[in-house]
Amino acid sequence: MAEATLYPEETLARVTAQYRGKYKIVTEQAELLAEVSGKLRYETEELAQYPTVGDYVMVTVEGELAVIHRVLSRKSLFVRRAVGVSGQAQPVASNVDVVFCVCL
Repeated sequence: MAEATLYPEETLARVTAQYRGKYKIVTEQAELLAEVSGKLRYETEELAQYPTVGDYVMVTVEGELAVIHRVLSRKSLFVRRAVGVSGQAQPVASNVDVVFCVCL
């Protein structure tokens, strides 16, 4: 990803799972738990700006835990209306090529 080269001091990772306040990410070297940096949390105004499954993110690794510093540009974003937050979109997944909806 060309955008990742703008941040040589950070490592490229992909979000594979999301938990309350934590994310599971994969780098070229390992699979780690990560959390959002304080700066990113402070600068984020909407839920849709937080990392979600499928996002490419830039991280620093500190032992067993990684810190997410930025979310790279998305090519797509699958959202739903957030519960309890007026009018905000809640990301479900990003960078998705195909979505199958099954209606029973």
